[in-house]
Amino acid sequence: MSKPALTAVTHQWESAVASLLGQSSHAYVAKRCADLAELLGCVAAGQGEIAAVSSDLRGVDASVIAELMRQGVHILGVYRPGDDEGRLQLARWGVHAVIPGDASLEALDEALSLLLTTTRAGGGATADEPLLVPVEWLDADEQDAGEPKEAEVRGLEGPGSEQGKVLVVWGPTGRRGALALR
Repeated sequence: MSKPALTAVTHQWESAVASLLGQSSHAYVAKRCADLAELLGCVAAGQGEIAAVSSDLRGVDASVIAELMRQGVHILGVYRPGDDEGRLQLARWGVHAVIPGDASLEALDEALSLLLTTTRAGGGATADEPLLVPVEWLDADEQDAGEPKEAEVRGLEGPGSEQGKVLVVWGPTGRRGALALR
């Protein structure tokens, strides 16, 4: 059965990815989102089960991917052809199925089939569930990383290392504001 898909892909590949999804036997385009905010709104409204998200979409990071997965959405990662860093970044964020922006219909259907049969929506890498990626995707330094070196954990101990809350304030562009925390 074909699943509703949302697209949130940078303009270079949006049309091609939407066209491919329209031809797929696994998914159909329910909504073409212009940006991350629209994607998150559509997901919250339950408009899609699959989200095609590009690695270079403004605002996308590991926390966004994790939130989409928590909301039950399967993530199809899209990266710029030849951009190994974009492909690796998607894998690090927990995206299990990735395609280049110029993928063929066969490659898309293979990725969707893999995505829908081997991952569970709502999953993702957590502290209890490590992210697993093929070893060939890792840099040589990452393969032999072993224990963290002292320099890598500097700043995690001592004054100011207590856990707290993070507050993000988003306002109109160019407008200054004041914030007081107690």
